Amino acid sequence: MLNMVPRIPLDSGRWIPEMEEIADTYKQFGMTPKFHEGAKDLMQIALNTPLSAETRETLPQDFDIQEALEMYVSALGDLKS
Repeated sequence: MLNMVPRIPLDSGRWIPEMEEIADTYKQFGMTPKFHEGAKDLMQIALNTPLSAETRETLPQDFDIQEALEMYVSALGDLKS
């Protein structure tokens, strides 16, 4: 968690359509799409953080999870307004 949470935004733009596709596939086979719909929502929040402009090369290796979570909370508030 400490390493992954700050890095999720780096790929979130790519993961949003993937989560939608998986959810649609599950739905077609009568399975619940909710897990992947929720994952898509989380990726949208991550995409709206300043971290999404970073790359694996530019994100500091010691980026603090608390700072990342604060950015997620701010991005969630921005999406709701």
